[in-house]
Amino acid sequence: MACGGQTLSASPSAQALEKPVVAVGAMPIPDCATLQIATERGFFRNEGLTVEVKEIQSGAYALTNLVGGSLDFAIGNYVSTITAQAKSGDAQPWRFLEDAYEATPGTFLLMVPGSSKAKDLPDLRGARIAVAAPFSIITLAVENALKTAGMSPADVHMVPMALPQMIPAMQNHQVDAAVLTEPFITLFSAKFGGREVSDLMSGAMANFPIAGWMTTAKFTGKYPKTAAAFQRAMFRAQAVAAGDRTAVVRAIPKYTKIAPDVASAITLGNYPLHLDLTRVQRVVDLLEEHHYIDSRPDINDMLAPAPTATASTS
Repeated sequence: MACGGQTLSASPSAQALEKPVVAVGAMPIPDCATLQIATERGFFRNEGLTVEVKEIQSGAYALTNLVGGSLDFAIGNYVSTITAQAKSGDAQPWRFLEDAYEATPGTFLLMVPGSSKAKDLPDLRGARIAVAAPFSIITLAVENALKTAGMSPADVHMVPMALPQMIPAMQNHQVDAAVLTEPFITLFSAKFGGREVSDLMSGAMANFPIAGWMTTAKFTGKYPKTAAAFQRAMFRAQAVAAGDRTAVVRAIPKYTKIAPDVASAITLGNYPLHLDLTRVQRVVDLLEEHHYIDSRPDINDMLAPAPTATASTS
């Protein structure tokens, strides 16, 4: 199980919740550190929630299973969710309850093997670039960097590939470059001499919103107290992560395969405290600019109001 793989026992206050036992979808990535923190520190238990963590493979999987009801909450990336919402044409089915992760310099790098002659993006014209998924935050970042360099997506060949396969694929010359995130950035640099060609989270994508904790509008309508309890617990965990990098570094090895020494060395993004309309609107603007969406969903309807509880790091 991702993000701790633990189930917390509900307190007597769970009787006040419409659904005290909830399934939460998460991935073994730094974005989910706050779920581990909330689990360990009893934030869910204090809200009367029993949380069953289920490992998910992607943002698309999260969306499908939230709508289907096998998940109640999940980590969801903004690009996939907003794109799906824009294409659905239906009433807002998804609702973000709490921010999760924001990119910082060094968290999304376009990298090449040490033996590569490529020094910058123009040197990769015609290259095969491994990306985690098509029409994703990764491809959007690549396209933005290409545009800044005076190029277009047609100048490269993006090859969808799972992150763990990318380093071997570069070593075997199946691809020429790859977009890596942590811990693969640190691993590729330290053990294989990998080099950065472009920091994708710069320029128009500096401090770009990556992911948030989400559910469906149907769930918040049917179980408002449960949704509010989950939101409050995650808000408290975000406050811990935002103010204490050590807490994040200690949490990551407990729900991922990232070793403690690597966790202490990787580049981490930010853990914002609040959902911010202006920040998330940047995602919509970039999606529209790169023709990922044809219509603009109402982001204000997709963001839940901030929790009324005061943040606590206890």
